[in-house]
Amino acid sequence: MIRLPLLACLGLACSPAALAQAQEAPPPSQDEEEIVVEARQTPFGTIPGDLTPVTTVSSADIRASGAATVADALASIAPQTGAAGGRGGGRPAILVNGRRIASFQEVRDLPAEAIARIEVFDEQAGLQYGFAPDQRVVNIVLRPRYQANTAEIGFAQGAEGERSQGRLEANHLTIRAAARTAVGATYEASEDLSEAERGAVSPIRRTLLPEENNLRLFGSLAQAMTERIGLSLSLRAESAAQTQRLNPDAVRDRLSQSLGGALTLDGQASGWQWTVTASADLTATDSDTVGAVQAAASSDAATLDLTANASGPVFSLPAGSARLSARLTTAAEQLDAAADRGGALRRAHLSRESILGRMGLTLPLTSRRREALPALGDLALNASLSAADINDLNDMLEGFGYGLSWSPTQTLRLSLQAEITETAPSLRQRGDPPELTPNARFFDPATGQTAFISLISGGNPALEAETRDDLTVNLAWSPASVEGLTLTASWARNEADNIAAPLPATLPETEAAFPGRFQRNSEGALVAVDARPVALASRETAFARWGISYSTGFGAPIEPSPGAPPWGQGLPPWGTGAPPWGSGPPPWGSGPPPGVGGGGRRPQLRPGRFSLSLSYRERLTDSLVLVSGAAPIDLVARGGLDAAGEPAGLLEFQSWVSYRGVSLRLGGVWSAAYETPGGAGVGPLRFSERLAANARLSVALDRQPFLIERWPGLRGVRAQLAVDNLTDSAVDVRDSLGQTPLAYQEAYQNPSGRVVSLSLRRQF
Repeated sequence: MIRLPLLACLGLACSPAALAQAQEAPPPSQDEEEIVVEARQTPFGTIPGDLTPVTTVSSADIRASGAATVADALASIAPQTGAAGGRGGGRPAILVNGRRIASFQEVRDLPAEAIARIEVFDEQAGLQYGFAPDQRVVNIVLRPRYQANTAEIGFAQGAEGERSQGRLEANHLTIRAAARTAVGATYEASEDLSEAERGAVSPIRRTLLPEENNLRLFGSLAQAMTERIGLSLSLRAESAAQTQRLNPDAVRDRLSQSLGGALTLDGQASGWQWTVTASADLTATDSDTVGAVQAAASSDAATLDLTANASGPVFSLPAGSARLSARLTTAAEQLDAAADRGGALRRAHLSRESILGRMGLTLPLTSRRREALPALGDLALNASLSAADINDLNDMLEGFGYGLSWSPTQTLRLSLQAEITETAPSLRQRGDPPELTPNARFFDPATGQTAFISLISGGNPALEAETRDDLTVNLAWSPASVEGLTLTASWARNEADNIAAPLPATLPETEAAFPGRFQRNSEGALVAVDARPVALASRETAFARWGISYSTGFGAPIEPSPGAPPWGQGLPPWGTGAPPWGSGPPPWGSGPPPGVGGGGRRPQLRPGRFSLSLSYRERLTDSLVLVSGAAPIDLVARGGLDAAGEPAGLLEFQSWVSYRGVSLRLGGVWSAAYETPGGAGVGPLRFSERLAANARLSVALDRQPFLIERWPGLRGVRAQLAVDNLTDSAVDVRDSLGQTPLAYQEAYQNPSGRVVSLSLRRQF
């Protein structure tokens, strides 16, 4: 009963008005007790609590990378954001200014110059926000004051003259403290690419890549309603049209249109942070095949979602406050599908209503800063519970997890997280309409020959929930002796039962496990495959991951101008013509940014930046059981579940160097070789290693005085020359006779080849 008034008094005592009055008040007399209150300043936009980022990417590094948008900036640090294990290894969970957002779509197209810094946290950080601990968490901190209109035009062409592509983009962004407005549009068009243009040997002339026309419109608005409550609204509309030639006498047209919107309320109360988000998505897809083959399919999908999330302190311990997070989501999905094949019309109507809840508790046990067993460093435990009630499944889905984080020193951090959950297959996995693709290219693992078959895709309503058991260990070290260096290591084990997955049709053992999915003629030749999802009995995998990231400045120091803030980092954003802080406070609030130091000392600014990040992931074990009672299959050396995309070793790298507005970025992926069993007479298939590298050369023309003096209209213009797949590499596939099966020709492994693009971007 005494704690709340005391906290209120402390809050008033720390307010700006109270501090001003304290400065004018007379010093205490000798008879009065002097009370000293020390406050720890939290940088603007950071995650509350005692979590420490694995790495922090500064605005100087983001500009030096040549990134144009938020999505591009995240791509430039991809090696640092991937999760250790096989789950959540793609896009990380995204926060903006330390708060949840409805969707990454809300910020993905914002200009990269609006970013103050990016903080990367390990998988444990997601527990505070109701995420499952299978993804890393990326916190994007935006500048508190920023305004720009951006226009971009781009053109791309295959290095051998194949497939032209074009892009037009325009957007506006204004940020004023708690208010943010963004609108934009993107249009992309691509020509089709035929097998003949890429030199493929094929009895059927088809398109490798379809003709495409894509349009995207988006808008978002964020506004403070009160001092502690904010509102944000985001809307998007997308249209994607494709035309693909299946054979000389059959063409398929596909049109997908979607609308989406989200409304978010967030606020703070008594140390708690809360968010309520309502979102809706509508998608309509129509597919028509005309010519020798007549078929049509359509689907209309609708999703409504209401999510409430809250996190904050619940009670105090000597090492700090125990923090509770709670998330409750109620969702409704509906899918109406129809398929007309040869005059036979089939319809499907599926709906799903679900309620999902998750709760997590973090308990700090030791703390150096609070002098609670400081010799042990900072140690915290966590636990979580989850449950889901989904009406189209038979049982309540449950899960629980536990973990710990330990920082024995300020530069070393260790975390462990375990999670056992049940996960439902998606409504599309269960309900997508069946669709027939004639003359589909398919490698028959039983015969070692390439066949052109009828391929059936769609959903499988018989799929049930999957059970997962995951364990992840992370280690991060930032040695104090080398500024800007971070070393990471991770180990993860994933186990799953009753896995909803696409039919692993390229495994030789699959036909025996699912004989009804393969159809052969009287001569044994494969003529049709039903590739709709199946339930695999079990899979056990283990991964190890090592990473390094390093960033530094170089060149003769530049003295900041007298009017610049003492914490300024790097040079002004390209095209703004003004310091990145505008007329408002510096992007980290009233204090210096992390790692810069205080005391009003101006750090030395340097005209050049260099950054390197590497991440290597090795699949240590991978055992698959297709159906109950079948022998386990060792997939480590086979390239994964479907002989593609899961090599035993995978290296991601990104590096850039920037000097006075000229930036060169090089990134890519190296994948290890692997081997799969082959059919009769051809022996095993050997898949070569591959190095795929991309290069970006960006020049901020307004940072080149000799150009601006002659052509003032170039102010705010950036030019970029990009080469995708710089090495024009593809996985080379050979059988025991040294021959490449038709299904694995280079044209199919690497349809785009080397692509060169040029873009001009202007901010005004």
